[in-house]
Amino acid sequence: METYDVKKNRYENPEKQEETKSVTLSYTRVFIYLAIALAITFGVSYGWPYLAIAVSGGNHEVASVVNTVGIVVSAIYMFVGGLIMSLKAFSKRTKAMAVMYYIYAFAMGILCSSIFYVATYETLGDTNVPIIALAFGISAGLMLMAAGLSYVLRNSMHKIIPFISILAVGILILTIINLFVWPFNGAAANVIYWIIDYSIFALIFLSICIDMFRINAMAKLGWIGNETNLAYYAAYTIYIDFIYLIIKVIYILSLSNSKRR
Repeated sequence: METYDVKKNRYENPEKQEETKSVTLSYTRVFIYLAIALAITFGVSYGWPYLAIAVSGGNHEVASVVNTVGIVVSAIYMFVGGLIMSLKAFSKRTKAMAVMYYIYAFAMGILCSSIFYVATYETLGDTNVPIIALAFGISAGLMLMAAGLSYVLRNSMHKIIPFISILAVGILILTIINLFVWPFNGAAANVIYWIIDYSIFALIFLSICIDMFRINAMAKLGWIGNETNLAYYAAYTIYIDFIYLIIKVIYILSLSNSKRR
């Protein structure tokens, strides 16, 4: 119900203001958690190679074993941890969820260490801009674009969900077809490969739009509060989206680099 504020000389809706405040606080909480997780992941990805060498006493063969063990353990934890966080999203908020979330970010840093490490020292073309910096900027921009698109299309987002499923099935079918085409017609297989590659990129982007829309919906309903683990789960969802996106952007930029040489 609207009320007239004499001091501000305008009508105001307390319920609407409360909803806006709730959404703002929810988004702030989610993106703070996201920023911390990304900082952990990038920090670990740069430090892990040096840590593996330090632990192995400078022996590169032992360091390789340490790195392999770290990757295997991280992959197992991420599978189990991701499953548990998904199941506990609506449960009462616990510190265990936060710990699992940040350990997940640590494990992701180990898995991505080779990719991020190389992308840090590889520059784009004749510029001095590291690929990782450019990829981060592009990914952040695409995330903002996805958030804006999910807001603009908020009344028709339900129509996009079936399209994502169709796109995923189409990618799978094209991948299977390409396995049979490649030995007989390399040129055609190459075209199909690029169609698949950019379709995957579109799939990631549309998935981010859906996730942003869902987070916004949960925030408006007041679900992302202090009572449940949803804030961490929402941050986990966006975090995964961002990591997938930046890896894909790094791949495209690196491929573009190799073609220029």
